[in-house]
This record gives sequence, structure tokens and C-alpha cells, in this order.
Amino acid sequence: MSDNRRAPRRRCLIGAKVVLKEQASTINCVVRSLSETGAKIEFETIQLLPQQFTLRLDTAAEYSVESIAWQRDKQIGVIFRENSSVNSENVFSQNRLSNAAAFQDEISTQAPVVASTMSPISNTPIASSAGQDFALEYRKRMAALQHKPK
Repeated sequence: MSDNRRAPRRRCLIGAKVVLKEQASTINCVVRSLSETGAKIEFETIQLLPQQFTLRLDTAAEYSVESIAWQRDKQIGVIFRENSSVNSENVFSQNRLSNAAAFQDEISTQAPVVASTMSPISNTPIASSAGQDFALEYRKRMAALQHKPK
């Protein structure tokens, strides 16, 4: 398959909504890759969409879609209108920050689970693969967030 893109596309995983008819209807989706000129979007189910709509990312960025370039099952490729693009670097930075915040929220909800692995008799940690798995996952995610290219 040849690559006819006008701008380089970066892989991502950003929650979004397709906004139809001046916000009368929205469809949840995930942006899988993004550039200054277009995006690859994935839906939970196959969608029939008009050629033009608004794509609103959870990072608050908003794009006006000029047309659908291709569709395969639950994924579509879209082309943005020239005047609707925003700096994709800002979108990726905002996404990393929101991912870090979400992970911190996840940690705070997991804290009671990890704390419950303490022995009620001796108040010492009980060897638990769940607690060890959580700690390992925490270290991996924090390292990945810190080493993302800017």
C-alpha cells in the first residue's frame, strides 16, 4: 500500500468523539494515529458516517473533517480541512499528561488492594503476586511516561 500522506502520522491512543449535526449526536471512538492533515480512527462497531463531521479529542483539540479517505471494518482514515488542524505535538503532550493523571487515579484506587496484602496479625506484608504485579506495572508505566520523546 502506498503512503499518500502530506504530513507524517504518529501512532497514538487518544479517546475522541465524532460530532454530527452541530452536536446533536456523538459517537465514541479512539484515534489510533494522527498528523497535521488527517487521522486513523477506530470505532467499537462498524459505523456509517457522513463525509464531513467534527472530531473532538479528549485532549480538547477539535478537527473539522473534510472527507473520509478509506474505511476498513471498524477503522477509517480521515482528511482534515486545511484550517482546522492544530499542532499535533501539543495534542501528544496533553495526551501524555492526561494518561499520567489517569494512571495516578488508578494507583489511588489500587492502594487499598495493595494495603490489604498486609498480615492483620503481624502487620507485615504477605507475599502476593497481585501486589508484586501492581508494583512492577507501576514502575513500567512511570518509566514509559518519563522517557517519551518530546
